[in-house]
Amino acid sequence: QSSVLDRLPQVGASVVVIDAQGELAQEVAASAPPSNPDARELGLTPDHLAYVIYTSGSTGTPKGVGNNGRGLVNRLAWYARTVLTEAPVTALKTNIGFVDSLTEVLDTLVTGGTLVVFDRRTAQDTALFRKAVEQFSVNNLMLVPALLRHILDLEPSTFAGIKTLYCSGERLPPELFHRVKRAHPHLRFINTYGCSET
Repeated sequence: QSSVLDRLPQVGASVVVIDAQGELAQEVAASAPPSNPDARELGLTPDHLAYVIYTSGSTGTPKGVGNNGRGLVNRLAWYARTVLTEAPVTALKTNIGFVDSLTEVLDTLVTGGTLVVFDRRTAQDTALFRKAVEQFSVNNLMLVPALLRHILDLEPSTFAGIKTLYCSGERLPPELFHRVKRAHPHLRFINTYGCSET
């Protein structure tokens, strides 16, 4: 982010400024290489670090967890091969710094799906959330259990068109799982809690 750019050490690596605007955006674009580097020339393998993502883990304190390319490719292949039978329409509502955004973004794009970007207001207002899910025919949804419970309490029809529902970010109480399955037996329910730490 541009707010921390001046605090980064000068190590000769390319810096991606994700919120660059105006003059800074032009500078960043001008300094970008014309193509991606060749991984083989750099000696990179599937076991090298692919990304660092933040998780609250079991302690409730955010921490960075590094994952390698092999694990990421394995997850994406599993998702494309096992989870979906058609290209999903996914609500993108998770901060890009957290692991659930990987499911929302990469899993969707690798299967040729569509991302529907929810602004903060829509993601936090259950009535607006339901309307957006219906309006854009979202059928693939990732929720933390607390938000799942909140939406079930206030806007249970939100899940009428959902085909695949993921729960992550905190422990899923068994009673909540059973409540969802009783009310919406048509949907596929996948609990991915802890996937970034295993």
